[in-house]
Amino acid sequence: MNLQLAALGAFWVRLKWVTIPIGVFVLFRQGRYTAVAVALLTAWITGLLNFPGKVGVVQQKFLESAL
Repeated sequence: MNLQLAALGAFWVRLKWVTIPIGVFVLFRQGRYTAVAVALLTAWITGLLNFPGKVGVVQQKFLESAL
């Protein structure tokens, strides 16, 4: 069960790369330029913070349980 939830969580995180551009487009069409900037900066900053992709304690536990 935990491994299935971890896989679902990974899918959910990857889904943001689809939803962010759609949300930015909608916000831009509504003229909410500050919200567009925040959405773009948030995506960019989280991408920087996740690089190079260190494995944390929780992820390590999931990897160990999968073996």
